[in-house]
Amino acid sequence: MKKTVLITGATSDIGLSIAQKHVYEGNFVVLLGRDEEKLQSVVGLLGEDSCAHYVWDLNALYSLKPLLKDIVSKHGKLTDLICAAGYHKVQPLKLISNEELMLMMQTNVHSHLMLCQLFSNSLYSNKMQNRSVTMISSIAHFVGEPGLVAYSAAKGALISASKSLARELAPRNIRVNTISPGWVETKHTKDVANTLGNAALEKLHSLYPLGLGTPKDVADACYFLSSDASRWITGLDLVIDGGRSV
Repeated sequence: MKKTVLITGATSDIGLSIAQKHVYEGNFVVLLGRDEEKLQSVVGLLGEDSCAHYVWDLNALYSLKPLLKDIVSKHGKLTDLICAAGYHKVQPLKLISNEELMLMMQTNVHSHLMLCQLFSNSLYSNKMQNRSVTMISSIAHFVGEPGLVAYSAAKGALISASKSLARELAPRNIRVNTISPGWVETKHTKDVANTLGNAALEKLHSLYPLGLGTPKDVADACYFLSSDASRWITGLDLVIDGGRSV
């Protein structure tokens, strides 16, 4: 049965790859992102008949309910929610401000939980179908790295929340899972890698027995968790890191 999948962070490399996978499998995707031009570019890649796009910022929670009402009125109720948007910044503890910490939590945790709250309401999602929520976390929540204190805290909070969400929403036939990728080669991480010296780059590659990941690796895992093939899986944090944490 065709699904209607809401994807946040749809203009990121990972979000785009997730959208492409769902469209390839015959699903309709609703794309959320902050940049109209980038969203239009994604629509051009996917095809107008396969998707819809909306400009929305994760921190504009006041507009979330009317946004979902508009989506449902035009495209029908949702079956799956995939939270691929996030905020990442390398910053040592001594430089973290309260404002920066609040932004990190608001973007990576609060916005996702409010999306889950509305998605679990049958006004916005189709209770006649198996529903799922998949949120992208990071191995940073259990692999410590200098400069990632705030980011690690946010991703860890997301994992903890997902466990309770899985138990709470199971009676409504909604599954909740997370994916924790290791280093995935995206535009952002390539920019970061360019700032590293050769020695640091060699060390990075040596940490991954199966090599660095690609957006498609995350997209395939994400599709699995929203498909009927995982109908008996909830509360899982699926680590995909090429052996980094072994």
